[in-house]
Amino acid sequence: MSEVSTNLAEIQATRGEYQAAIELAMCNAVQNRSRRDWYRLAYDLTNLTSYCLLAADNRAASGAAREVLPLVAELDDQQASVIFADSLALLAARAGALEMAASLKGYEEHYYVSNEQTRETIERRVHEALKGLFAAAEADGTLSGAKRVQLMQAGAEMTAEAMQQLGRTVLAKIG
Repeated sequence: MSEVSTNLAEIQATRGEYQAAIELAMCNAVQNRSRRDWYRLAYDLTNLTSYCLLAADNRAASGAAREVLPLVAELDDQQASVIFADSLALLAARAGALEMAASLKGYEEHYYVSNEQTRETIERRVHEALKGLFAAAEADGTLSGAKRVQLMQAGAEMTAEAMQQLGRTVLAKIG
């Protein structure tokens, strides 16, 4: 039943019904916490982080990110780590930590390129929102394209542990 509910939340988010997706993801998280299903909880919280970001609720996204980071580290699941890194990158960029965001983006981008993976709809929306922030930063001189590329290349070489440490730094920075 939990998987069906997770899929329903994803459908709602794909339709742009972010509040409904958020509410369902929160219910899923409660159920998976009570079941001690840490794997599904990690995915529900990762999705919740993305849905909150797309709903422009950075505070709620930060709260979900704080809870999921230790789970992602403990489960050692590369796909969850990558999806989470992209959401963390958007959260960092919105907080003005563009260099950290670029490093996280490099970590995420490397996975998709090297594994010939494609992003699902919500992941593409997070990706596009981040691209827009990077473009704005380049246009206003906050972060040059060359510096962003350099940081993304360094991020591509990060280990999962290094990405998680950077995630902790991002979350500490944004308070």
